[in-house]
Amino acid sequence: MSLASEAIAEQLEQNMGTVLPRTDLNLPTSNSRFPFRKQQSQGLNLALSNSPIAAIAGIPGSGKTEIALAAIATAITYQRSVLIVAPSPSRLQRYADANLPLPPLFLYDEQSPEEGVKRWLNEQFKQPKLDFLPIHQLRDSLLEDERIQSQRPFWLSLIQSGNQEELRTVVQQTFPEQYPPRQTLLVQKLQTSQRLLQQRNQLHQAYLTLSDHGLTQLAQTTLHSAKIPWLCLSEQISRVARRQFDIVIVADSHELEMKPLQAVATSAKKLLLLGELADSQSAFVKLFESLFPAYRLELSENHRLHPDLAERIFPVAYDRHPYTPPIHTYSSRSAERLVWYHTVNFDQLIEEVERQLDALSPRENPPGLLTFSISWRDRLRERFSQRKLDIHTVDNWRGKACQQLWIIYEGDELLPREQALRSSLTRARDALVVFGDPSALNNSLLASLWRQKAFHEIRELKLEED
Repeated sequence: MSLASEAIAEQLEQNMGTVLPRTDLNLPTSNSRFPFRKQQSQGLNLALSNSPIAAIAGIPGSGKTEIALAAIATAITYQRSVLIVAPSPSRLQRYADANLPLPPLFLYDEQSPEEGVKRWLNEQFKQPKLDFLPIHQLRDSLLEDERIQSQRPFWLSLIQSGNQEELRTVVQQTFPEQYPPRQTLLVQKLQTSQRLLQQRNQLHQAYLTLSDHGLTQLAQTTLHSAKIPWLCLSEQISRVARRQFDIVIVADSHELEMKPLQAVATSAKKLLLLGELADSQSAFVKLFESLFPAYRLELSENHRLHPDLAERIFPVAYDRHPYTPPIHTYSSRSAERLVWYHTVNFDQLIEEVERQLDALSPRENPPGLLTFSISWRDRLRERFSQRKLDIHTVDNWRGKACQQLWIIYEGDELLPREQALRSSLTRARDALVVFGDPSALNNSLLASLWRQKAFHEIRELKLEED
């Protein structure tokens, strides 16, 4: 048994928390540039501490994921292995999309760990980050620009021709947004970086021509030496049961039973659990309450939703009134933040959605569209294929965030997804818009918001059935 699994067993056997042994991780303080507030900084220190288990609870938008990302970045920097576990692919995708020092390996389907590492290496070699520099040379953002790095052979031939005027002309045409002095500086950097560009180009060609046998050998070496962060669904944790990780992070721990949590703990030198306290019967809540205060922390602040949204959504969805830092009050949005558009069929709904999309100002980001069935999702994607919209079902919205969330509601036949809906309602930073027929609601969370008149503006559209 690992220290983490022993700690869980001991906590469950005791009526009161006990002092736990210390691990030998000895990680330093994080150097993350994220503007952590006091509570979040405490959570990050707990995540990097030497306790074999730590539990951080908090409402959505309280900063749990940012704490985890900073802890992962610190672990990667100091050569510690990390495993991130979550019950849903969309939650794992949040970590996959993060700008970590080392891209994570997504272990999925029926791939073996060796096949997963091989696939990961192949993906890195397709677009390798050849950003090494001599010690004496300062980094130049334009030199690293994709317009140069993706066409290294062209720029090398141009530099080697010795025609400085032609080089200057091409730089001006390629970077028209830069001032002349900046263009001149780039010309000089290109001329002095000829050898560097050659080395990068040779290495890139070597990556592209690497044989399958060579890639397999490299994968076998990497599997046992490189500290690649791994991503794994909780239902597939048995596939990494024989591996030990310095830190195992479990996102949405409140959705897992005790048995899966114990299975995850066997692979951890340190186990970090992130979750919510909404369900008092969940395994996460029971474990959280059994731990000494030194090993747990509850985040009570909301850092995502604007106060106008938070003060209406959280009391209904989570029975809480979280504190929202004043920085959120400086939003420039002038329209109402909670709106309900009354539509009674698909054609009328589409017409209203298109009207509201056309009314968005150029400064506003495209909204995220959330629906409750795959068939509606596919119909919306087909209808709005020419627009850049993020359209997903409620089950695939966990871990995502957007400025505006537009909910396409079909009725009460999908009430079993209420838990996913509760989480989704907290993913919009600035505005929440619902399209549907409120008379079709019975006992859903949206019905509760409707009855409590949470929506500032309700437009009664006088629509007739065909």
